[in-house]
Amino acid sequence: MSSTPDVLTLELKPEGGDRFLIFGSPGVWELVDSQTAVDIAARNLWKGPNEAAKAVAKVAQERWRSAEDVVADVTVVVVVVGAAQNKLEWKRMDHLYDLDSGSDDGDGHG
Repeated sequence: MSSTPDVLTLELKPEGGDRFLIFGSPGVWELVDSQTAVDIAARNLWKGPNEAAKAVAKVAQERWRSAEDVVADVTVVVVVVGAAQNKLEWKRMDHLYDLDSGSDDGDGHG
């Protein structure tokens, strides 16, 4: 473990599709890849960013329980950017993701 944070600078482009950011502790990223986290958060974002974060955290916790006797620190924050702050747009975003695509839908079963 290191006290030195990973830092990345990028320009967000809400008009180009950037809708939200996901911040997660290492316990999240060890068992949930970035695309899976995005898919889970996007499907739950219409309920609000806190619920989207809870959904990602739930999958990470379930995977830890399946893999280990202990659950690592699992902390997730979802921040909505730009026009996606409008709840109606969150609902529309839910339809951008194919729920039958076979990707992880937030229930931890892939």
